[in-house]
Amino acid sequence: MESGMSLSTLLYKLQPKLAQHVSALPAPWPSYNLFFSICDSSDRATVVNVSGESLEEAWEKGAQETQRIAKRQKLKVCWLKVDWTKEVIPYTWKSFKEEIARTKRNYYRFGIALDSELKYAFLEQEINANAMLYLGGKFTMAELNEKNFTKYAHNRFSSKIPLDFSDEQAVFRLNNQGMFCTLDDEPQLLYGVGRNAGRRIIHQLDEKTTEQIIRTSSDYLTRQVKKSGRFEYGVHPCFDRPINTYNTLRHASSTYAMLEGWEVTQDPALLKAIKRSLRYLTQELIKTALLDTGETAAFLTDLNDEIKLGGNAVCLLAFTKYTELMEDNEYLPLLEQLALGIRYMQNQETGRFIHVLNYPDLSVKEEFRTIYYAGEAAFGLMRLYGLTKDERWLAIVEKAFDHFIAEDYWQAHDHWLSYCVNELTLYRPEERYYRFGIKNFIDHLDFVTNRITTFPTLLELMMAAHKMIGRMQQQPELQHLVDEIDLNKFDHALQSRAQYLMNGYFWPEYAMYFKKPSKIVGSCYIRHHSFRVRIDDVEHYLSGYVAYLHYYLQNNVRKENLQAATATRSESTTVSAKLVASDTNTDAKPTLTQEQSKRSAEAISSPAQTAVDSAVIDNTLADNTPVDSTTVDSTTVAQQTTQTSASLSDQISYTEGPNWTTARLLQATKGQWLNKPDPRWRSTGLCIHAPTFKPGHMIVLRPEHDKRFIPLDKLAELSFFPQALITQEKLDIASLNPELPVLKVNNLDKAIIDIGRYARSQMKGKVIGVTGSSGKTTTVAMLNQVLKPYGSTAQTEHNANLPRGIAWNLASAPWDSDFVILEMAIGGMIQNAEMVRADIAVFTNVAPAHLQYHSNTEEIAYKKSQIFSYMKPGSHAIINRDMQEWDIVEQAAQQKALNIITFGQHTDSDIRLIDMDAESGEVTADLFGERVSFIITTPGIHMALNALTCLAVTHALQLEHTPARAMLSLFKAVSGRGDLQKTVINQCSVQVINDAYNANPASMKAALQAFRAQKSLGRKILVLGDMLELAHGSEGYHQALIGDIENSHADHVFLMGEEMTKIQPALKDKGIRCSAYTDLAELTLSIENQTQNNDLILFKSSNGVGLQRVIKKLIQSDC
Repeated sequence: MESGMSLSTLLYKLQPKLAQHVSALPAPWPSYNLFFSICDSSDRATVVNVSGESLEEAWEKGAQETQRIAKRQKLKVCWLKVDWTKEVIPYTWKSFKEEIARTKRNYYRFGIALDSELKYAFLEQEINANAMLYLGGKFTMAELNEKNFTKYAHNRFSSKIPLDFSDEQAVFRLNNQGMFCTLDDEPQLLYGVGRNAGRRIIHQLDEKTTEQIIRTSSDYLTRQVKKSGRFEYGVHPCFDRPINTYNTLRHASSTYAMLEGWEVTQDPALLKAIKRSLRYLTQELIKTALLDTGETAAFLTDLNDEIKLGGNAVCLLAFTKYTELMEDNEYLPLLEQLALGIRYMQNQETGRFIHVLNYPDLSVKEEFRTIYYAGEAAFGLMRLYGLTKDERWLAIVEKAFDHFIAEDYWQAHDHWLSYCVNELTLYRPEERYYRFGIKNFIDHLDFVTNRITTFPTLLELMMAAHKMIGRMQQQPELQHLVDEIDLNKFDHALQSRAQYLMNGYFWPEYAMYFKKPSKIVGSCYIRHHSFRVRIDDVEHYLSGYVAYLHYYLQNNVRKENLQAATATRSESTTVSAKLVASDTNTDAKPTLTQEQSKRSAEAISSPAQTAVDSAVIDNTLADNTPVDSTTVDSTTVAQQTTQTSASLSDQISYTEGPNWTTARLLQATKGQWLNKPDPRWRSTGLCIHAPTFKPGHMIVLRPEHDKRFIPLDKLAELSFFPQALITQEKLDIASLNPELPVLKVNNLDKAIIDIGRYARSQMKGKVIGVTGSSGKTTTVAMLNQVLKPYGSTAQTEHNANLPRGIAWNLASAPWDSDFVILEMAIGGMIQNAEMVRADIAVFTNVAPAHLQYHSNTEEIAYKKSQIFSYMKPGSHAIINRDMQEWDIVEQAAQQKALNIITFGQHTDSDIRLIDMDAESGEVTADLFGERVSFIITTPGIHMALNALTCLAVTHALQLEHTPARAMLSLFKAVSGRGDLQKTVINQCSVQVINDAYNANPASMKAALQAFRAQKSLGRKILVLGDMLELAHGSEGYHQALIGDIENSHADHVFLMGEEMTKIQPALKDKGIRCSAYTDLAELTLSIENQTQNNDLILFKSSNGVGLQRVIKKLIQSDC
């Protein structure tokens, strides 16, 4: 059919249907405003918008223009969509930006016009498909992308379009609705504004529609399997950009979903693709290894020769499903080997699984990665058991479930566990398993119903639970359990989620606006990830809808016809490698122990400790040089987590007094005494760096050819006699003081970590971990002060926030402290998290920092989110709602089933900053709906937010917050982090703000904003040094400070360092008096010579710049 004829046919079909729904707009807007979108399925739709005083006039204009375009471009139009405007609301760009800043990225569902005549207007679908309100993954909320907006606007209207994004310029929000038509189908009315906007109206999801989604999703996956059997992994469809990475676990799980799809469609091309994919798995990805038992195990390998527990699990699912459907035993030997691989990764005593190994030596890479691998493994083994009835696999699952139940894994609301418990109860119909299955969903139903993202794994969770409930209803002895379930609410949640998932399906009426519609139509996407289409995204939807078709639509509601004897042959269960995020219950709060253990009278007395300059602490302790956890113990990392805190706490448990006894130290280190101490020997802690030495500490001796720890020849210089020496080398005991105990360990790094791990297992109070790109040290110090009215506290000392430093702090903090507050750096975070096992995790922010180690803020968010990795479900995560990469951090906390408390200025914050009076320091906040106020004496919005963090912690601890608010007024900034001191420079009385310990773009901006609000009797002076470790973006981040420097109203700006020097010309162009230096001595002299009475001087830079030394020299020179 010629282009003109096809379009004419579509216009003819659509016009009378559309006229039934369109009504005129009120004045002053054009009476009728229509958008005509035409598409040949190959390329992005062409859109024309027209206006008229009558519908007929507007229609005629649009029809003529689209026919002209189709003829000129020789388009074989197969899709036509016409939208009409129902409402126009005027904004300015300023107010519009404020509105979209409250909208999740890619969830803005309105159109936009640039003029009151609606001549230059865009549909919501155009806006989202061209990323016009999207600035990248680091921005959680919608943001105007002027570059993309301009590019598309010029393409649509030519470069003559008047584009002006200034704050006061008018812009208009459009409420549109549309109708879509193809040559083969009748016109479809589409949803207007709202979560369903832009897709066809389907009031009730039926079998026909479900089968269509299954068929087209399966077709999409079929097209992605190349001749080699490897998948085309995914695409970002806005601009048809491929996702150039791979994940073998998702390869296997997507293949399993394709098998489920084939069970419905019986499509030959799909089966051929499945066989290619399985062949690629067996020939390229699955490797074998000989175990110590003499058995051969198989493992799915991934990038960097990783073996993931979940990889073997989904391979079991895929090959078991193939064996069942094809009645082909070809893969039975391989299934045996894969199952042996999983058995190898299980602790035979505890039932706990190891998550990641290295291939080929099978050493442990990560003992824990995600809670969901365990559920995958158990489910895969249950499906294999259903096929072979080999009791070995069932025994592994039963042992694993003992661990799952003991550790309350149900709080994760994991769809894998829902699958598994459904299978397990077929063969072991024990009440404890059914109770676990019920708990896995029963308090999650509101989340399933209301979640704004499509979250396809929620449907899988519900379908597995639905099958289990159906079976329970057929067993009278389980009726008391069924009675605990609100079946109507459950049914509503299940249907709501199945219905809502259609918003993640690429209907042609939505796909037509993306660059290559034919590549993505009929697939499924993740909206908040740039409409990403990845094989595992499609797999999730496919698996959920297959289960929905089989076990909901094709059976009576809430009735299950499966029988235990035939279940494994008939079921078509669903699989996904995506992690389900969990609902959080902010009402469930931990209760404090009512009576803390009495402090021992056996305190070790000694002279007061001399002060230590924290700036000289070894970089191995503090977050100056982020390191990977492997640098802490590169030879024994695989062994570091083999003994859990739970097992340690049962042995030689601490009750009171100084921390360490001989038995506890031996238990922690597995060391050997070279010189035994007295049986009454006790120690208060550990010292790994001489300036931190306190009475009662043990000393870690420096090995030969090492630069860390304390040299043997420096012991005589210590202020106090050490309680013991810890060494990894043989010592000449005869040359030492005979009263000095000496413990030999195999590896000092491992021993230090093990000592820290053991110490954590003995702690009686609550442990609070604090991470973030900035504000960690201040938050720790503020919490330490705020919590004092509620009990005894201990905190990180000397900024020791890397693994060895955290271990030292754990070893040395009193174990009977009511609260232990620990700073946790990004370096070695997974090891930090494993040691700390926080009861409460505080996440201050994400900002560009240490970018030479971590390429972008997204990577920083992922790594810092590992703080949640070893927290128990139901623990608390306190997260800054304003932060970049909010979605990443939120999801990480949800995956661990944590109770999330948010703070910030964001309207959704649980604890929201309303106002801060710069002069009085009064802060007003909304605390879970209660308006409260308090005073802080350290200026700055960032300090007010730190204070909200403290209130969030007291809320998590169920403490009355009035004492906490009173304590906030007493807090003084930490030295080097914004502390204010009155001093004399060059015989002039001045005030110095020392914020020169650390700097990144976020903390620099916060410091400048706080400085602007501060009052001074004299001039206001800025001394700004480089922000270090910003990699290739360094120059841009420094240039971005110019506006904040200008707004600070500084009378003079001193710039120090290569990057700061570059912004001097721009500052001078703005009339700002400034000078630049690359030599600290010159800078010091210049400041000294120009200082005047009553100056207020802010020093802000990264520590490595050296401004701390400048401050010290300026002050000392006048003494």
